Amino acid sequence: MSPFKLRRAAVGQITKLPYSLSCIALVVLAGCFSEEAATVGSTAVESTASLSVNGQCTSALGNAISGGFGRLDGTVFALVPAKTHVCNSDSSHLHVQIQSNGAVYDAAVNLDGQSLSLSAPLKAGAWSEGWHGASSLDYVRDLSVHSNLFRPTSETALERELNVGQRVSVFMSPFSHSGGHLIHRGHSGGHDGAIVIDADTSSPKYLLFTFTQLSF
Repeated sequence: MSPFKLRRAAVGQITKLPYSLSCIALVVLAGCFSEEAATVGSTAVESTASLSVNGQCTSALGNAISGGFGRLDGTVFALVPAKTHVCNSDSSHLHVQIQSNGAVYDAAVNLDGQSLSLSAPLKAGAWSEGWHGASSLDYVRDLSVHSNLFRPTSETALERELNVGQRVSVFMSPFSHSGGHLIHRGHSGGHDGAIVIDADTSSPKYLLFTFTQLSF
């Protein structure tokens, strides 16, 4: 029986009680149904968040990214796994959609290389929602990281690191006004791409990427 039919039946039985008892019973009944409604609402919100991780991406992207290498600060909106044929999906990248200042942007992360995670302070200033051009990051200079520390990238492990609603900073080079790529060790100083999770906290975590042919 639906909650509304159940409530109607319960109210019908309560009205047969003496007046004083009816009042008490109605108050208790209202509280029960209010609690039920709150639980149902909470479940719906959780389901929406889970769906975002499983590919509920958007093709309506923002246009505020400009210039060269920089840093995008925002919140993880959705993950678009490789070979899913939705949004900007392709065969060799995990597309991380980032919500920033009311718009969504695409960050393409290579899956055909190597990766490394480590904790370190956020470079190029404190987290601040939006696109920050002229930012720089160098794995060796800023993080004391070298190529021998990297291991093959696992898409599954990478997806576990990223959660909808998580604040991140993404160092990248724009491929258009709507997103960026080259989120890996660069070929010129200060243009090393990375994703920094929990970027607004006291313990940011860097996700770094490179390729086997690069030595540094």
